Amino acid sequence: MSLDNEKLKEYNEIEVQSLARRDELGTKGFDEVISTLSELKSMIDEMVEISQSVQLPDQIDKQIDGFISTFISFSNQIGKYDLDSDGRNNFGQRAKIIQNINQYYSQALSGTSNNNFLNVYNTAKNFNLKGIQNERQEVAKIKKDLQKSKLDFDETIKLLRNKAGEKTANDYAEIFENQSTRHSNFSISNQFPYIRLGAAQIWLFFGIISVFILVFVVYLLSNEKLPTTEIITLKGVNGEYQQVQYLISNIVSRILVISICVFLIGFSFKQHSVNRHLFTINKHRQNALESYQLFIKSIDPDDRQVRHQLIIEVAKAIYEQNQTGYISDKSNSPSSNGIIELTKYINQK
Repeated sequence: MSLDNEKLKEYNEIEVQSLARRDELGTKGFDEVISTLSELKSMIDEMVEISQSVQLPDQIDKQIDGFISTFISFSNQIGKYDLDSDGRNNFGQRAKIIQNINQYYSQALSGTSNNNFLNVYNTAKNFNLKGIQNERQEVAKIKKDLQKSKLDFDETIKLLRNKAGEKTANDYAEIFENQSTRHSNFSISNQFPYIRLGAAQIWLFFGIISVFILVFVVYLLSNEKLPTTEIITLKGVNGEYQQVQYLISNIVSRILVISICVFLIGFSFKQHSVNRHLFTINKHRQNALESYQLFIKSIDPDDRQVRHQLIIEVAKAIYEQNQTGYISDKSNSPSSNGIIELTKYINQK
């Protein structure tokens, strides 16, 4: 059994301070019982809260319902009190209401045989203490289970970190492999495109074509294509004579064509060297990450110092710019010391 919801709703809407009715009744209000009603309501509120949080016996709930009904009755009596009609009876009704409230309060706290308010209140409190003890035991059990779950969770996280580390290393090794293949590659397959070339091979092809173009241009120019001089015949006082005239436009055109060919040759072979350099760098990074998996499995998991040193060396292999011979030292960017120092700091944690 639970408390009567309709009755409980009406009870909760009662405001004790408004029962004084001092604005309407003046000195004939009910200020002298407000403290008594407040204390009664406070104790009833506590019993209602316990009943809603702890399973109380039906008999206890029934008696709490009775206390609520009594309090509602007092509230209704005060609310319906008519000063004018009671004035003709020397305010006897007001005195009776106050007497009934004080008498009920006195009997409730004294625990008389006809009013077991205090006994029900104490019984509800005892049930609440038992409920709290049960909740504490349940909380202790939950805490123990959580501690065990935390250990299992930590172990799982450790395994996941190891797996994630392996997966990440493999993923980045694959990324560096794809990068190296994009910069330099020559392969033949049975599917279209049948021949796969990297950037280095494409620029090498353009460089060779540029050389052939330069040879062809030189051949054409040697056969008097775009001649640089022209002999013209002029008439003078002593007769006709010949004079050599330089063709400036043809000279500039020759220089321009040869310069373009030379530039294309130099640019193509430079790009070939750059892409071969990038291929070597990314291939080195791929090899470092693939070797990391082999070394990390051979090291004792508890040997943090050796594992830390291995990670530092792998970071150096990945982020430091090594000499490959394809480009000059001046073209190399400085080493990434900041990233390596950050790797040292993280591994010390």
